Amino acid sequence: MTTTNIGIGENGKTLLQMLDETEDISRETGYYAGLGELYLKEQDPIKFELLHSRLLSSLISGMQATKMIAASPIVREVQELCVALYTPEGHCVATSTGIQVHIMPMGEAVQWAIRNGYEEAPGINEGDLFSNNDSTISGLHPADVYDISPIFHGDELIGWVSTVIMEMDIGAAGCGPMPASHNVEKFTDGFFVFSPPITICRIPIGYSHFRSHPEHDLVRRFQYTTKREYRDINSCF
Repeated sequence: MTTTNIGIGENGKTLLQMLDETEDISRETGYYAGLGELYLKEQDPIKFELLHSRLLSSLISGMQATKMIAASPIVREVQELCVALYTPEGHCVATSTGIQVHIMPMGEAVQWAIRNGYEEAPGINEGDLFSNNDSTISGLHPADVYDISPIFHGDELIGWVSTVIMEMDIGAAGCGPMPASHNVEKFTDGFFVFSPPITICRIPIGYSHFRSHPEHDLVRRFQYTTKREYRDINSCF
């Protein structure tokens, strides 16, 4: 009896199948995805470097544009942000300049969504945006907000792009983005961008702006969270 794959990954595989297979072969061979040698790089190293440099320049361009749009001084002045590109399984391919500590946690957010059945419900489609700032899933603290979007080629998901920004205020018990001395439990961490974690936001054709900003009622300086959607959508798309 044969099983028909109905996933959105390579050759009709589900993302969970791809993630499990990649981890298994990496563990067995000691090389990521079993890639002991990079044959395409050896065949044409110049083309390889050109492709990599173009990916880097695109990510850095998105990061710089996000920084200029951002309302948060921490993003604009301190550059607490980063944009990164991931495989369908949530493993990093390339990153922009910026705060590098979030590279692995952003991939872990993708893998959390895969392992929790997001491919089936609510589904993953072109133009979707997934947001998360629940540090029990991934991330360092709730002020770090991840916005993650899938990349499709036809009907196949071929990667993800993710942005992290640090909010000036998250509505926690203590003011500021890192009030560690005041936050002793999850219930004092402030608001979470969407609930439940990593909830999907489908962007309609002709998108202009979100109609409501419920987080404005939950923080001390709402003007520093204004334009969060603009800057993150800009870098992802």
